[in-house]
Amino acid sequence: MRKCFAPLKAFTSPRTANHNEVSGLTLDHTLAERISPKTSPLLEVLNTRARTPAGREQFLFSDRHHIPVKKKKKKKKKKKKKKKKKKKKKKKKKKKKKKKKKKKTKTKTKTKTKTKTKTKKKKKKKKKKKKKKKKKKKKKKKKTIYNKKINQNLRHKIFPSLPNSTFGFPLPNFHLHMQRYSD
Repeated sequence: MRKCFAPLKAFTSPRTANHNEVSGLTLDHTLAERISPKTSPLLEVLNTRARTPAGREQFLFSDRHHIPVKKKKKKKKKKKKKKKKKKKKKKKKKKKKKKKKKKKTKTKTKTKTKTKTKTKKKKKKKKKKKKKKKKKKKKKKKKTIYNKKINQNLRHKIFPSLPNSTFGFPLPNFHLHMQRYSD
């Protein structure tokens, strides 16, 4: 049988075992599988210990037999919404509008003679067409590439003081170095 090490003292049942009684004794993995996280408060202590580096030396449960302590989520009770009673609206009686009778108008015969008057034609002003201004395309400035892998020769032109072999970025006095070779 394969044995796993755990900081446990021999105990009869998990319920009687105290939290304080923790020491480096062996525990059979079959026994560990039988213990459920609900019944043993000790396993919770072991799980928290295993997370720390000091606890890992004492507590060497293999991943296969590790029992994670899962907390059950409490189901939220849904509140029943009270239905509001709808008030019955009283229907208003619509008043009937009386249609007004249109008066008949008699057509009069026109006897007046029309006199022709010369009217000056207004000259239409020609609208000047606005010339559309062409938008000037902005030239993009070429940015120097620092973090990408650059050609050995190209990189040496940007950083002449640095040896070609090193690719260490950023340098300890990087801002001062850039001031020297900028512009």
